[in-house]
Amino acid sequence: MKTLKIDPSDKNIRNLGKHERIKVSSTMELYAVRQAGTSITYHLLYRIKGGGVTKRTNSLGHYPVLNVAEVTEKAIRWLKWAGEGVDPKRMQNASVADEGAVNEASRITFGEYFEMFLRQPASRVIGVRSDKTIRDYRTTFKNHAADLLNMPIRQVASTDIERVYHRCAKKPTQAKLLRMMKAIINSARKDLAPDDQPYVLFNTDPLARVIRFDDRTEVREAYLQPTEFRLGLSYLLDVGYAANAFNLWSQIHALQIAALLGIRHSEVTRIRLKDIVQKGQVTRSDIVEEPYVQLYIAKKRKHYRHYVPLTPVLDSVITSQQLIRSCFHHHQQKQNPKVDYGHSDWLFPAPADRLKHLNDFALAVGYSRRGIEYQTNQYEYLKDPDATPTDGGFSAHWLRHTFVTMATDLWFRSEDIDKAQAKYTFSESNRYAQRSSRHMPLDNIANHVDALKPIFTQMAMLLIGYQTAGQMRRALESEEYQELSAKIETSNRYLHQALNPSNFHNLDMDDLNAMVDFDGGRFNSWSQDYEDECYSGLAAAANFFTPVDYEYPVKIPLFENEKPIKRPFSMNQNMPLHVVDGEVRKWSAQNDAA
Repeated sequence: MKTLKIDPSDKNIRNLGKHERIKVSSTMELYAVRQAGTSITYHLLYRIKGGGVTKRTNSLGHYPVLNVAEVTEKAIRWLKWAGEGVDPKRMQNASVADEGAVNEASRITFGEYFEMFLRQPASRVIGVRSDKTIRDYRTTFKNHAADLLNMPIRQVASTDIERVYHRCAKKPTQAKLLRMMKAIINSARKDLAPDDQPYVLFNTDPLARVIRFDDRTEVREAYLQPTEFRLGLSYLLDVGYAANAFNLWSQIHALQIAALLGIRHSEVTRIRLKDIVQKGQVTRSDIVEEPYVQLYIAKKRKHYRHYVPLTPVLDSVITSQQLIRSCFHHHQQKQNPKVDYGHSDWLFPAPADRLKHLNDFALAVGYSRRGIEYQTNQYEYLKDPDATPTDGGFSAHWLRHTFVTMATDLWFRSEDIDKAQAKYTFSESNRYAQRSSRHMPLDNIANHVDALKPIFTQMAMLLIGYQTAGQMRRALESEEYQELSAKIETSNRYLHQALNPSNFHNLDMDDLNAMVDFDGGRFNSWSQDYEDECYSGLAAAANFFTPVDYEYPVKIPLFENEKPIKRPFSMNQNMPLHVVDGEVRKWSAQNDAA
C-alpha cells in the first residue's frame, strides 16, 4: 500500500490509484484508501485503552457518501470510545447506540461502579465491608477481570463474563469470582443511575451463560506418585542409553536433579561448576566439612543464594553430568583442533554454544511423560484438556509439586520443606545472624545443609525404591533401608576413588580389589568409553539415580566396527524411541498389540 503525501482535497481523493492511500487528518491516523476496485473507503487506525498495544483498523464509510469533515467527526467519536476502553465496533450496534444516546449521563464504567459497590454496606446485619474483604475483591478483579473494569457497565455482556470466568484456571477461583460478580450485578440492578434507570439494564443478563458451563472436567493434582515417576524415569533411561547423545543425557541429568531437589528448571540449568563444593575443598579460607551445592534463586523482587546438601545420589548425578560434559568438549576440540571453544562455567552447557546454558529439559520431560503413557495407560490423567498434544499437562514444574507433596507425606514440617524449597533467603532463616547469604561462614552453611540432609536423603530413597511415602516411613529403621542406603554410599565412595587414582594409596588391598570388582566392574571401562564418545557408558557407570530394580539395556549395540553408533533421536510424540528385546524400535500399533 503506497501512502501519498499530498493535500487531502476532494480532487486528490478522487484521483487515487489502485492500492494508494492519502492521510486526511493531521491529528489522527485516518486515511482515504482505494483498494483493487473503484470504491474509496475511509480507514481509521486506533488503540483501545486497556486492550494492548496492537493497533486496530476499521472502515468508517465510503467517499463521496461521507466528506472529509463528516468522517473526521465520526473518527473523533470512535477515538473517544476507544479512550474510555470501549470497543467502538460494539457501539455501531443500533440498540447499543440508541441506549448510549439515551443514557449518556449514566455511562459509568464497571470499575467506577465497582468502587461504589465496595463502599456500600454489605447488608443491614454485616454493615460496612471489612478492609480484608475489600482487598480480596480488588485483588481478585485485578488478577482475573481487569479488562472489565474499563468497560461501561451497561456494555458488559454475557460473553464478557463467560470469557473472564473460564479464564480462571482453578475451580475455587471460578466460584469466588462468580459469587462476587453476582453480588455486583444484583446491586447494579437495584441502584439507579442519573437517568433514573438501573446501572445494569433488564435486557442484559451477564450470568446467563456462565451457569451452563459451571461443571468442568476434573483433572488430577499436578504431581506424580513414586511409582509413576520411576516408570517415566526407566523409559527415559532406556531412550537415553539407546540414543547415546550428549544433549539428551544432559537433559536427563537436569530432570533428575530437579526431582531430587524440587527446584525450578531454571535453577537447575543455571548451576555452575564452582557452585559444587566437595568435602575437603578450601573455600572462604576454610576447609569444607559438609559438601553442598550453591543454587542461585532469582525472584521478581530479590535474588539470593540457596545451599543444599550434596547427598550421595545427587553427587552421582552431578558427577555423571561432569563426565559426559568433559567428554563432549574433548571430542569437539578433537574434531576441530583449530577452533578454540573456550571454557564453560555451566554444568549444563548448551550443545551449540558452551558459553550458554540449557534453557530447559523439555525433551526429557516429554520422554518421561511418554514412558508413563505407554507403560501404565494412565496418560489421560496427566493431560490438561485445554493443552496442546505436544505440551500435554505434565511439565517440569510437576516435579516441584511432587517433592513438596511427598515430603509432606513423609511427615516433614512445613518449615523444613519451605527451607528446602528456598521459599525465603538464607538470612531470613537465620534472621538474627545479621549476615547475608553471600558472606555466611562455612560453619553456618554446614549447619544449614546438615539440617536439610534428612529431607533430601529420604526423598532420593523414596523415588529410587519405595511405592509410597507411608511404606518409606515404616521402613526407615528396617534392615532393607539400611542396606540400600549403605549400597548407595559405598557406590559413591568408589565412584570418587575411581575418578581420583591418587586416592588409591589410602586403600588397603581388600578395599582396592572390592572397588575394581564392584558391581560387575562398573568403573573398569571408563577410559575407553571416554575415548569412544560413549556417553551412555559413562552415565550407566556413574549415575546411581535409577529405580532399584532397573537394569540398563546393555544388549543395544553402541559400537560398530569399534566406532560409536550415532543414533538420531526425535520428539515425535506419536512414535518415540523405545527398547524392545534389546533393540531400538519405533512405537507402532504392532508394538502395542504385542
